Amino acid sequence: MSLAIKCKGCGQEIPADDVNIATGLAKCRGCNAVFEFSAQVEKQGRAEREPVPMPKNLVVAEGPGSLTVVRKWKAGSLGFFFLAFALFWNLIVSVFVVATLFGPGATWEGTDQKVSPSFMWLFLTPFILVGFGMGYAALALLFNRTRVSIEGDQVEVIHRPFRWFGNRRLDAREINQLFCTEYVAYKSNDQPQYRMCVNAILQDGAKLELIKGLEDAGQAFYLEDLIERHLRIPDRPVSGEHPRRQLS
Repeated sequence: MSLAIKCKGCGQEIPADDVNIATGLAKCRGCNAVFEFSAQVEKQGRAEREPVPMPKNLVVAEGPGSLTVVRKWKAGSLGFFFLAFALFWNLIVSVFVVATLFGPGATWEGTDQKVSPSFMWLFLTPFILVGFGMGYAALALLFNRTRVSIEGDQVEVIHRPFRWFGNRRLDAREINQLFCTEYVAYKSNDQPQYRMCVNAILQDGAKLELIKGLEDAGQAFYLEDLIERHLRIPDRPVSGEHPRRQLS
C-alpha cells in the first residue's frame, strides 16, 4: 500500500513523481510549497499497512542485531524442463565427443582427407558449453536457496549451493528505502511469466535490485516489510512500486 503525502500548506495530495525519497522533500503543484514529509509518513504509514503473512517457503531467524532469511527456489516445471533438455543435449554431444576421441576420424565430403582433431574440438566446443550451461541452470533451479542475512551493518544476499547472478553485499546504512516491482522473467508458450523484485534506494538516490526472482507478491512484500522493520526504515511511497492492493 502506498501512503498518501499531503501538502502542509493547502492539503492537496502529492503525486509520487513529486516526492524525492533521497532528500525527504516533496513539492506541491497546487501552491508550489516544498516541505519535509518523513514525520507525516511515520505517523500514518505503519498504522495503515496490513501485515503480510510469512510465505511457506521462507525460513526466518531474527535476533537483536541479526536477521537471516532462507528462501527455497520454486523452479517447478521450468527446472525439470532444463534438466531434461540438458540430459538429451549432452547425450547427443557425448556421441560426437567419443567419436572424436576414439573413432577413426571424419573425412571431408567427397575426399579422403581427414578432418583434424583440433577442428573437431573447435566445432564441438560451443555445443559442450551449451550443455554444461543448461545442466548448471537446471541444478541451480532445482536445488538453490537464497540466503538474505543482516549482521550489524552488513547486508548480504547469496544464492547457494550453485553460484548465481545477483549476489549482493552492502552497508545497511546506505539503504534509504525498499520497494517492490514486477517484471517479465521469461515467456512460456508466448505468455509472459512474471516475477517480483525487492529493490533498494540508496542514500545517494541510486536504485539497486536487491532480491530478484520472487515467485509471488507475498514473498516480496513480506521481505520488504521484514527488512525495513529490522533496519528501522520508515516506509515511504516510491514511484513505480507494485501496489499492495494487488496482493492476494
